[in-house]
Amino acid sequence: MIKYSTVRDWIILTLMIIFIGVYVYSAVEFIERSTSLMKYLQKDSKIDAIWGDIGMACIFMGGSLVGNVLAGWFSSLYATSICRHMRSAFFGKVNNFSFTEIGGFSIPSLITRCTNDVTQIQSTLVMIKMIIQAPAMAIASIAKISVSSGELSIVAAIGLVIVVAAIAFVIIITLPKFRKIQKVTDKMNLVARENITGIRVIRAYGAEQYQTAKFENVNSWSYKINLFVNRAAGTLFPVISLSFTGIVLAIWWFASILAANHTFVGSLKDVTTFVTFAMQILMGILQCIFFFMMLPRAIISYKRFNEVMKTKNEIADPVAPLTFKTKGEIEFKHVTFKYKHADEPVLKNISFKIAKGETVAFIGSTGCGKSSLINLIPRFCDPTDGEILVNNVNIKNVTQESLRHIIGFVPQKTTLFSGTIESNIKYGGDVSDANMIQAAKIAHAYEFVNKLPDKFNSHVSQGASNLSGGQKQRIAIARALALNPEIFIFDDSFSALDYKTDQLVRADIKKYMRDTTNIIVAQRIGTILDADTIYVLEEGKIVGSGSHNNLMRTCPVYKQIALSQLSKTELDKIHKEDAK
Repeated sequence: MIKYSTVRDWIILTLMIIFIGVYVYSAVEFIERSTSLMKYLQKDSKIDAIWGDIGMACIFMGGSLVGNVLAGWFSSLYATSICRHMRSAFFGKVNNFSFTEIGGFSIPSLITRCTNDVTQIQSTLVMIKMIIQAPAMAIASIAKISVSSGELSIVAAIGLVIVVAAIAFVIIITLPKFRKIQKVTDKMNLVARENITGIRVIRAYGAEQYQTAKFENVNSWSYKINLFVNRAAGTLFPVISLSFTGIVLAIWWFASILAANHTFVGSLKDVTTFVTFAMQILMGILQCIFFFMMLPRAIISYKRFNEVMKTKNEIADPVAPLTFKTKGEIEFKHVTFKYKHADEPVLKNISFKIAKGETVAFIGSTGCGKSSLINLIPRFCDPTDGEILVNNVNIKNVTQESLRHIIGFVPQKTTLFSGTIESNIKYGGDVSDANMIQAAKIAHAYEFVNKLPDKFNSHVSQGASNLSGGQKQRIAIARALALNPEIFIFDDSFSALDYKTDQLVRADIKKYMRDTTNIIVAQRIGTILDADTIYVLEEGKIVGSGSHNNLMRTCPVYKQIALSQLSKTELDKIHKEDAK
């Protein structure tokens, strides 16, 4: 984890160690000074001298307090700073993942790894002060008691062995359970997320009890694992408490035997000092127990975190990127694409060329590969074989940023972000108010936005739940238009619009964005009738291309789709209009 530390973090860590040293020195001296006050209990002692010793004891007590507080403060600062860097690195890594890599981990698991797993690491890192301070205090205490009495040291050592053995036993039996805890957290996150996002479907089909049973199953699994771990930890503390009490009694009992046999060299003060320092050692070990109880889970969490960080990005920028010289041209050359772990390619030997300013449409049955095809153009995925040229340059030879900068993409599933309508339309980059308004007018979003009380400053809730499907889709189209890109990609982006609005939006795009290349994926024949070229996909292959009328004569697949949506009368009317 050193790679996540900055110079500032190393300074914080150094200051923490310094103040731990202040605490340990002051605490040891305070014990020495406070136990030395026992000499004033003897006869003929000069009670006037007590104030000097009390004053020194108070000074060291204050030093230990200040050292302990500041060490804890810097420890917390160090842990939160490291985990902040980890979350930032994780977020940046996932942002560069391809769709395949995200699917490999699953979205709920990635959320858990960025939140719960990093929190587990942070909770353990906060104890870094404890894991340095406790051994330092133990070493200082051992140094003090080792010169007092060798016999009593043996008694303390036996107690330490018992405590360490108990800790080791608990760690060994609980370590395998911590990986299961993180896995069940992933599963619980998945079920809860699925339940919340699909709440309408669940209620529509009366499946509340089924979903409750599904969650209860995962919840019970989590309950059993956590119960086992907590019981193991709960058994440990009574054993340690008994060991502490037993060690103190054993020291006094053994010291009494030595004194009775006249073999003990020392006084009541020496035994009290010995017991105090022995308890400091045991307290240090008790503090370490908390750390070692959390350490296994933190190790598992870091391994899960590191699995993501060590994943090599499938899609990477070239070392020496090229620049575009032409505009709005796209070419597929014998492109084949297969998803990871899939048996068959979803696209097979696809070849076509789109000229600047041309409007091209793709149509086909569900699962024929339309969305997969257009996802290859902005490099959301890379083709398995073949190459894709944009502006006569292989897209693998330019940076992802420069490629996506010239593309306006409207996905099949409309995604808006919490904020305002303005922030959503301007989301793609530096967009002026004039461009925003023009884009809203072309997308026919201006009409309903202008009727809202706050107009473009109107609030958009999470998931845009306060907008209708058509309103969301028009804002998403306006977002792409506002960037004035060279290439537009519409992935079934007009499906939520009525036929009239659909036609008006496409007509205005063609009117005001004349030099742009338009790629439309659609299910409705009406959306693609005026396309320059229509490509028909079937089982990952292009089975037909041309205009509507040409495809009606030459492509049975297209004709079947057209007849399933439009009547023969409507098709004849379209044919006559095209003939004119």
